Amino acid sequence: MSAIVRGNIRMAMSSIKSTKWRSFFTMFGVVVAIVPVLTILSIGEGVKRQITDQVVGLGSDLLTVRPGRLITGENAIAQFNALSGYTTAGNFSLKDYEAVQKVEHIKELAPLSIVPGAITVNDKPIRDTFVVATTEDLPSLTNYKVQHGGFFTDKEYGRRSVVVGRGAAEKIFGEGIPLGRAFEFREDTFVVSGVLERYETAPLSFSADLNNAVIMPYKLAQTIVGGEAPPIYEMLVRPSSEDTADQVRRDVTAALRETRGGEEDFSVVTQAENKRVVNRILTLVTALVSGVAGIALLVSGIGVMNIMLVSVTERLHEIGVRKAIGATRRQIIGQFMSEAIILSCTGGVVGVLLSFVSMYFVRLFTNIEAVITWDAVLLVFGLSLVVGVVFGSFPAMKAARKDPIEALRHE
Repeated sequence: MSAIVRGNIRMAMSSIKSTKWRSFFTMFGVVVAIVPVLTILSIGEGVKRQITDQVVGLGSDLLTVRPGRLITGENAIAQFNALSGYTTAGNFSLKDYEAVQKVEHIKELAPLSIVPGAITVNDKPIRDTFVVATTEDLPSLTNYKVQHGGFFTDKEYGRRSVVVGRGAAEKIFGEGIPLGRAFEFREDTFVVSGVLERYETAPLSFSADLNNAVIMPYKLAQTIVGGEAPPIYEMLVRPSSEDTADQVRRDVTAALRETRGGEEDFSVVTQAENKRVVNRILTLVTALVSGVAGIALLVSGIGVMNIMLVSVTERLHEIGVRKAIGATRRQIIGQFMSEAIILSCTGGVVGVLLSFVSMYFVRLFTNIEAVITWDAVLLVFGLSLVVGVVFGSFPAMKAARKDPIEALRHE
């Protein structure tokens, strides 16, 4: 580092220290722009990794059958629902489920249906829980493990035994292992025969979160709602092998199209497609926040430029003295550019550090495992450097063009 550069840095630091509060609020503008960008990028990266881990855990051959059309292609962003990725909503009927059951080369099949009604214990209604009807294949399809007791079989639906998620167990009975405990639902009594292990689903995942659910056999749900099968909002299908996955997907599509009057108002989605939908949502959110942060960076850059213009005005006499003793325009520019770069880069460093703090609270209060990558850190730090260079150049050039005699006359 040359003596001139060291001198510029010393003068810049001296000027910043002499106007502490003004410098602080200038850097604060950069910090406000940096923190949300790095935070959102880190949350997006963390969610992508969690979704990838979930896809690997569930298996790439798992098929998810949902009502509504999944929109892909060039016009996807303009057409799809940003919360679900689908253009319409609806349900499957018992006839649809039975048609899928007849498809060959299916190893496991689990419908998921919400059964309407309120859970009560001693006539006291329980909030924030819901009842899901499904089949015995659900645990192996979703990697949910029964921590205590056992999962029901389809042949045992007449026993009125159910399985509860860990969260539902605590909310209904106030304990984590309520095996043998009973509750009332739709004027009938049910007994807990199993408790699921607490399971963390990935954020923005389309997988069912059954931590707060009571799970009963689908056949049992048919009997307690008056013989009419409750509508199915999703079906999970596992082919007999990866080699038959494409064939099963085509056959399921054909079977459902036939039962639904030739309409393909549903989607048979692979895990990879689920991942792409989530990535598209994250891209939209990141673009939105980045746009807002870009405006904040522009405002903070204008703030840096204004502060530097004020600094140039206040130090006209100093500029005149330096030019009178032989300082060149390049040296004057270097002096004020150094100050602008130090202000913006310091704001960038503080913004990165505060982003780590925000990530700690995200991990503490949510199930999102945010990940800050070096690429993201270098990106936001580079943005702060660009702000210093771009918005500090005009005041620096204005200072360099000052006539030394006029500058010396300034008090």
